[in-house]
Amino acid sequence: LEMCDQLTLFRLMAKQVAKEVGLFVTFMPKPYTGAWGSGAHFNMSIEDLETGSNLFRDKDDARGRGWSKLAYGFVAGILRHAPALAAICTPTVNSYKRLAPRLADGSVSWAPVWAAYGDNNRSCMLRLPRNRPAVENRAVDSAANPYLAGAFLLAAGLEGMAEQLDPGEPVEDMTY
Repeated sequence: LEMCDQLTLFRLMAKQVAKEVGLFVTFMPKPYTGAWGSGAHFNMSIEDLETGSNLFRDKDDARGRGWSKLAYGFVAGILRHAPALAAICTPTVNSYKRLAPRLADGSVSWAPVWAAYGDNNRSCMLRLPRNRPAVENRAVDSAANPYLAGAFLLAAGLEGMAEQLDPGEPVEDMTY
């Protein structure tokens, strides 16, 4: 919630400062067809309230990647609900214009096109980064309401944890 508050304050502040100097600020996900889009990646993790330890890491990961069964369940829950979550995390027409595999010039857009997860794979919707114990959702964009996106992503992830869902093996290939 604190991060959502900070993002909301930043958006309001940026728009007001721009207005005062005669400029305009937009947080539109894809303002120009030929340009890069604007994502608002969500990085989520779960901590033990008593110890403060992150519950997404496990050195004994059967897949050998260092992630816990809870992390995999969290990922699987979000993937299960990915089509419905798209309405909240990518809420506008311009949101969907951002989710194209290639830019107008044919170069890779780096936008997540498929509901998939990967081990440090930046082409997937969900990425398990090697440098931090978090699930990174790359599909969320700048038009999303951060409070709604955060609440629904958390609910989907917690459902996956509670049901001990398994997302399968991570995607290693480029999904473009």
